[in-house]
Amino acid sequence: MNGCEAATRPQSREGTQLEEIMNPGAMSLRLLVEKWLAPTPAMPARIARFSRMTPDQRRYVCVESLRPGGTLVIFFFRHDDRSWRVFPPAAPRPAMKAC
Repeated sequence: MNGCEAATRPQSREGTQLEEIMNPGAMSLRLLVEKWLAPTPAMPARIARFSRMTPDQRRYVCVESLRPGGTLVIFFFRHDDRSWRVFPPAAPRPAMKAC
């Protein structure tokens, strides 16, 4: 890998992407799926649907996994800090601004 390639994909010493460095509390969607669904070859997880919520156009992903007791479905929502969470972001509230 030359210097140009390294500059386009900045990484820390642990090999994480710059986005994770900028928001250390955020986990990738893949890590969250592994945490919440614990997929295995016998019980894999799959993306059932993904889209944007109206009217604010925020992203969400629906992940499902077949379990012995039935299908487990979890929705993940993208927040303004670029993190994924299992609850939707708060709706914007009216605010007054002083000039």
